[in-house]
Amino acid sequence: MTVLLLFQVTRPPWLDGAHAQAFDEKAYLLSKTLKPGDDPYGRHAFNQQESDRLPSDRAIRDTRHYRCSALQYSPDLPVTSVIITFHNEARSTLLRTVKRYQHTITSHMRCPRHRMSRLLPVCS
Repeated sequence: MTVLLLFQVTRPPWLDGAHAQAFDEKAYLLSKTLKPGDDPYGRHAFNQQESDRLPSDRAIRDTRHYRCSALQYSPDLPVTSVIITFHNEARSTLLRTVKRYQHTITSHMRCPRHRMSRLLPVCS
């Protein structure tokens, strides 16, 4: 079974105070945390315990090659969507991915906001 979620990006709802406060990040993450004695590598083949400790909005440095970051792109590029496919993903990693997308479109860091149409998280 495939679940398709579609988000139209006009103004991301998580930027509004009511929506941001309605989402309880801590409760979301705690519902799937490891219990004492669980193997942190067992479920996802990486250290989930350390992943869960990382802040969801942590700063990530720009690791692009200097020539890539210096490129000037045409303003006439088409609008695009981002598709995130996941299956049995650790909640902490999925949340960081969505928040990185949010940061990218709100800060114009790597992609102008008007070029991003929607975020499509697909759970299969």
